[in-house]
Parts: sequence; C-alpha cells; structure tokens
Amino acid sequence: MVTLPVWVWIVYYTFLCITIGAAIIKIIRKEMIFISLLTVVFVLTVPFLMFLNSIARGEELNEFQFFVQQLKQGSLWSLYAIFSYLYLPIWWILYYKHYKKKKSYIFIK
Repeated sequence: MVTLPVWVWIVYYTFLCITIGAAIIKIIRKEMIFISLLTVVFVLTVPFLMFLNSIARGEELNEFQFFVQQLKQGSLWSLYAIFSYLYLPIWWILYYKHYKKKKSYIFIK
C-alpha cells in the first residue's frame, strides 16, 4: 500500500498538536473561547475522519491522492476536512493578532 513519507506525517501531527495546545490554552485563559473550541473540535475530528475514510482507498493511491479524489467527487467528509484545513490558518492569524494586541496593551500601561 502506498503512503506518504514519514516526514509529512511528523509535520502534520506536530502542527495539529501545537494547534490544539494553543487552543486549549486560549480556552483556559477565557480568550477567543468560541473559535478555540471550534479549533479543538476540528483538530480532533478531522484526523479521525481522514483515517476512517482512507481505509477504503485503493492500493495505488496515497492518502493525499485519495483525499483529492474524494474532494472532486464531492464527498461530505472531504468537504468538512478541507473547510477545517482552511479554517486552521485563519485561527492562527486571529491568534497572532490577539497576541499582538494583548502585547501592545502591556507596553502602553
């Protein structure tokens, strides 16, 4: 069975772990609560859905090729996953803007 290189998986899961950690910290600090909860839901559900649905992929396709194929077919799980993947960079941008805003208040006081 064809699969992606190990370094891809390391980068992918490292990004997800850092993202969920940052989101949980924001929730604990009661900052950006709703979007951080949404981030936690996406980070926990998307890899699980990707795993479950990639079980049915053929021998000749790796995970990414199968995902793209499913996107072209319009499957709901792949649309949910792409929405989630597009949401995560937006969350990180909001996280950064909130951090910069909070940091500027420290210097003003």
